Amino acid sequence: MSDEQVDLDQLPKIYIGTPWPVPFISSGYCQSLRNMLVPFPHVYELVRSRFLGDARNAIISQAITGGFDYVMQIDADQYFPPEFFLRLWEVIKSYGDDAIATGWSVCKAGKFQGQSSVYRVGTDDIVSVPLTELQHTREPFEVDAFGTCGFLAATSFFKKLNPPWFADINIIREDLRMDEFYIATEFAMGQDISFGIRAKEAGGKLIVAPGMRMPHEEISTL
Repeated sequence: MSDEQVDLDQLPKIYIGTPWPVPFISSGYCQSLRNMLVPFPHVYELVRSRFLGDARNAIISQAITGGFDYVMQIDADQYFPPEFFLRLWEVIKSYGDDAIATGWSVCKAGKFQGQSSVYRVGTDDIVSVPLTELQHTREPFEVDAFGTCGFLAATSFFKKLNPPWFADINIIREDLRMDEFYIATEFAMGQDISFGIRAKEAGGKLIVAPGMRMPHEEISTL
């Protein structure tokens, strides 16, 4: 084998999946996928499911069963910089395979509307990392949870966690129970934040690359 030849078996294999709970793909996403630099053997799939968490879980399962070394999830309603994979790959190589690397976006709705999609656990609540901090910080840093709209991780880390990896957490409301067949529940925590908490409990490091913003596609109707 000459110095210019590359043994493909020695390169990491990447599974890139997009959860697709609704029949919509933004033009910005398509352009991002076309321009994204991924210099390793990789496959890409749209994974359909009625529920977003089920699609995310299917992507992880397919990456593991397919024998891939790393898995990247990117959502279909966002833009990603061309160097998105490369920057997250640098984070993984710096922090090790227990790291989960992500960028950030501005939340469109919910409790954190208008705030960043990366979070720290405060004394009384979970708080969003200020946008100004993300905009003025150059080096990657650790957080306690993040919106899972775009991330890269080793499949070996997910093997440490029991599936489902992504699931909303609901609590039973005994005061609203009707009978043994009708149990009232109340939404307590979304699948993004609950995954972050589980990952950290398993020794994971959630690392945000502040230069990797992932803007949402603006959707309008005529």
